[in-house]
Amino acid sequence: MQPNKVPFLYNFSPSVVAPPLDFSDWIRVTGYWFLDEGGEWEPPQELQDFITKARADKKKLVYVGFGSIIVNDPAKMTQEVIDAVQKADVRCILSKGWSDRISSKEDPAKPRAPEPEMPPEIHVIKSAPHDWLFRQIDAAAHHGGSGTTGASLRAGIPTIIRPFFGDQYFFASRVEDLGVGVWVKKWGTNSFGRALWEVTRNERMIVKARVLGEQIRSEGGVENAIQCIYRDLEYAKSLIKRKAGKNEQPDSGEDDDTEESWTFVGRDEPDPDIVTKKLSEGLAGLGTGSERSLGSQVQSSVAT
Repeated sequence: MQPNKVPFLYNFSPSVVAPPLDFSDWIRVTGYWFLDEGGEWEPPQELQDFITKARADKKKLVYVGFGSIIVNDPAKMTQEVIDAVQKADVRCILSKGWSDRISSKEDPAKPRAPEPEMPPEIHVIKSAPHDWLFRQIDAAAHHGGSGTTGASLRAGIPTIIRPFFGDQYFFASRVEDLGVGVWVKKWGTNSFGRALWEVTRNERMIVKARVLGEQIRSEGGVENAIQCIYRDLEYAKSLIKRKAGKNEQPDSGEDDDTEESWTFVGRDEPDPDIVTKKLSEGLAGLGTGSERSLGSQVQSSVAT
């Protein structure tokens, strides 16, 4: 990215990962890009009844879901979740995911192990919009994907992360460093049970998670990303022309790669009329021949 100063957007919260001091002006942390789906979603009556009963019984309510991961022994992991929930004396909404894959990871042909019977403390769901579900609960436990982590932190609830690969370990460390959750480093009934107990009863952690949730909800990541893209349209057009060999030779003494030649000064809000005009010009410039192909490449780089 450095040689061409390709604009780059990170779609996580600056409250979760503060932009490093060595980030250049063309690299921006915008905030999360949430896709809210819970506004008109109607929960199944069984789920609503389970939530209502947990509140009536004055029991802490947690969500547990590790996505569609594949583990060596799904039945064993499911049983460990059941035992941990009972040990922590909480109620649990369990998203099946891995438990839909009750077969051996090493030998898929091996007969499926019987799925453990769920106790009354656990209600199983196939899916539910995170923006709706996480507002109903006291804590969430998941695999630590960027989107799921953002959803649970935005809800202002403590978060348990049991990472499996990739950036999940990074977000597990951030949640723990911020004091808003627990990184389960060694999986088991005891360690997971202790984590469930802590995130539902540690008042300091609960308050920190609530404050972080308020910060994330105020950020407007999608709007920030759109503004960044508008601001960078002129620079993107210059890259297209340069790669197509249509740029005129710059005057001597001018550096075509300087940041000042394309970046905006400060963080002021763009004038809507100027934004509309520049966007129209940018789209017109991307409309023909080889410039269209090159434009797609630049736009893809910006959006990635």
